[in-house]
This record gives sequence, C-alpha cells and structure tokens, in this order.
Amino acid sequence: MESTNILKFKRGLVMVLVVLFVSSLAGIVIGPPMLGGEEFETWELILNSLLMAMPLGILLALIGILTMAMYRHQQHEKFNSRLAKWLYWSPRICCIVLVAFMSLFALDVFEEGYSLGEMLFAFLMHMLPMIALAIVLVIAWRWEWVGAVFFGLAGVMISVLTLRSGIPGVATILVIGAPLLMIASLFGANARWKHEISIARYIN
Repeated sequence: MESTNILKFKRGLVMVLVVLFVSSLAGIVIGPPMLGGEEFETWELILNSLLMAMPLGILLALIGILTMAMYRHQQHEKFNSRLAKWLYWSPRICCIVLVAFMSLFALDVFEEGYSLGEMLFAFLMHMLPMIALAIVLVIAWRWEWVGAVFFGLAGVMISVLTLRSGIPGVATILVIGAPLLMIASLFGANARWKHEISIARYIN
C-alpha cells in the first residue's frame, strides 16, 4: 500500500498535468490566430488539436512519471512494480511514438510537379534525423546512458534552432524538443536507478 503522502502527491500531480495539457494545447492551437497569424477553418483547428495532443500528452506524461519517481526517491520510498515498469517502458515507447509522429512531416515531399526519384530522395533526406533517432533508441534500449546523452543533445539542438522563429518555435519546442529532453531524462533515470528498477519491475 502506498502512503497517504504519496497518494496526495499523485492526485495533485495529475490535476496539475491535466490543467497544463489543456492550457498548453489551447495556446498552441488558438494562440497563433489570436496573435495575428494564419487563420484556420474549424476542421483545421480540430485536426491541429488532435495532431498536437499526442506529443504534448507524451511530454506531460513523461514529466509526471519522472516527478513521481523523484518524489518517491526523496521520500525514501521504494519503487513499486507499476512505477518501475512505467520508468522502464515510457522512454522507449514514447520515443517510438514521437519518431513516428515526426516522420509524418516527411510525407509533405510527395507533391505534384516532381519526379518520383526527386520525391524519394527528398523523403530520404527528411527521414535521416528520424532514422538516426531510431538507431540511438536501439542502442539505448540496452545502454540507457546513450539515450540520455543523444536524445538530450537532439532536444537541445531542436530547441535552440527553433527559438529563432519566435512564437511558432515555442510550439515546436513543446511538441518535439521538450519531449526529446524528457525522454533523455527518463533514460538517465533508468541508468541511475537501474538496479532498483530491475528489482521492482518483477515484484507483484
């Protein structure tokens, strides 16, 4: 059984994350048109909301898992089986989902006016960063510190490059840069608490 302090902290954390999710999603989708940016039709707003909800949800879920783990560790509470499994699987699964999400943008190269060879070459060029992230994930699956280092560098690089574009850059950081940084943090937690996580994962 979890202590009362743990249960209270968990409930409060969930409420904070839900509020952050709703407000951040609203800011990403509704913010640009309100600031004088491009106007969208209702169906476009709905589609954008659905597309942005996935990476934003990943980001906040990872923040919640890591925050809960750090709180339990600070309270000298051992990881239970559920939290240990979340710590182990969340960076791996979320990385797969995020790479798949980022790969969708590479489909923009398939437009009229270009030959098949040109489109395939452009598609391959767009996919190179995702292929690199997939290779890092395969290595990090066994050696978590690799994921902590390289996903962290990727998150920082994307965040720095997109900051130059102003408001649109903030949205890119929230849905790509920040999730990569959190995936790196979770891999770092896996490396740091490897023994505790390995034991707790198999406790009923």
